[in-house]
Amino acid sequence: MSSRARIWLPLSVLAIVAIAVAVLLYFNLSSPRQRTITISKPQAEVRSAAEARKALDARIAAYKQAGEPTLLADFHEPVVDPADNMAEPVIAAGKLLEKADKDPFWNIDVGLNLKDEQWKQVDAALDRFAPALALMDQAETRNGVNWGIKFESPSIGILLRPLNGARALANVLQAAAFSAHHQGRDDQAIHRCGQLLALGRGVDEQPFLVSHLVSLGITSMCAQAVSDLAPTLRIGAGDGDASPQQVKRLVAAMSDDQWLSAGFARSFMAERMSIIDTADALIEHRLDPSKLAAMSTGKKDAAPAAMPPDAELLTDAGTMLDHLTQILVAAKSTRLADFRSKVPPSVPTLHTSAMRLLLAPTFDRAAVSHYGDLTRLRLATVALAVRCWMADHNAQLPPSLDALVPEYLAAIPDDPLTASSAPAKLLYRPAATRPAVVSASVGLTARAGKPSGELSVSLTPATH
Repeated sequence: MSSRARIWLPLSVLAIVAIAVAVLLYFNLSSPRQRTITISKPQAEVRSAAEARKALDARIAAYKQAGEPTLLADFHEPVVDPADNMAEPVIAAGKLLEKADKDPFWNIDVGLNLKDEQWKQVDAALDRFAPALALMDQAETRNGVNWGIKFESPSIGILLRPLNGARALANVLQAAAFSAHHQGRDDQAIHRCGQLLALGRGVDEQPFLVSHLVSLGITSMCAQAVSDLAPTLRIGAGDGDASPQQVKRLVAAMSDDQWLSAGFARSFMAERMSIIDTADALIEHRLDPSKLAAMSTGKKDAAPAAMPPDAELLTDAGTMLDHLTQILVAAKSTRLADFRSKVPPSVPTLHTSAMRLLLAPTFDRAAVSHYGDLTRLRLATVALAVRCWMADHNAQLPPSLDALVPEYLAAIPDDPLTASSAPAKLLYRPAATRPAVVSASVGLTARAGKPSGELSVSLTPATH
């Protein structure tokens, strides 16, 4: 997860689907082939505009009754005292790093096995980026999050510019963690890993699917750094050691991962909101169909498009809301296998080309990223807890993961990638050639239908 590739935003809510694949490639995430959709639902009957509006309003009322944000007005950021807003210094740090987009640092794949000359280059870059790191130090002391997003209609124009800067800052934080470990400062390394986690969590406060994907990427960078550091992490009271209390605090913070599941579900509520807002903006002539086509496809020279009839727009909006509500139900699943069993087997057939622009054939890639990175975070959490146990037990591995509970782990995490009928807990292999904590990973499939294998985190250093 050390790729230095950069993406440039603005992004709009309704461009999420179009750029999802690009974002996933940007994160270098492995993902399965999308499900083949072979069934097609019949078109919903088009009734009068008044009847279609009544049916749409009934859906909206049901969502609101369930306590779910539904309309654009329901999506807003909390009022935060500027002095307590972590987003403000993060945005400032991102802007500093964006100005340094030509820095040779971005071409270095930072990890623990760099050569001496590469470490010198990384450390020199970290010196140059010290002001950005100081801003992250400031951000972690703050408790509120407000990114300054303008939730205005048409929602297709909502911009998410801070995402690129947050990703750049994450790259620097991960490099700082590796550098600190290389220099024998494991206390600082654990500190930077904690900042990575906090940054990912802060980004996920934005209620959009693309924001959730960026949050996953940052959180996965934290998990990767912890996984790489854990086998040789020094925990103790010596100079540069990470203290047991510091490590346990990070384990607790990583274990508290329900915000990722909540963010995944919330992103589909925002998708649903965008359907309602777009239909209304088209009907009220606040959004031109040609502009919608240009924004959704990225083609600025989109041909002029006729305004669809209100009745067809409202009918399509209702059909799409039903489809997204099914996906929202699936997104509340705790395992990838359950998500896949609950998503609709087909995409609905729509009447209007304008609304078809907003209809994604599948969200499977996003689901693989979500459940896969959640698993990586949990594996890293257990690995760090094991390392803490070993520091207290003469470098011996625990006899089982149960031995970690409750002093080092509140509970053994579930494995989001197991089959629905399989045991849910992560696996432990202390007697392997290289002991590891393991995910069965049966929910992931590689390209060409071949098994993707299991995810694992080694608990001891590699032998050469």
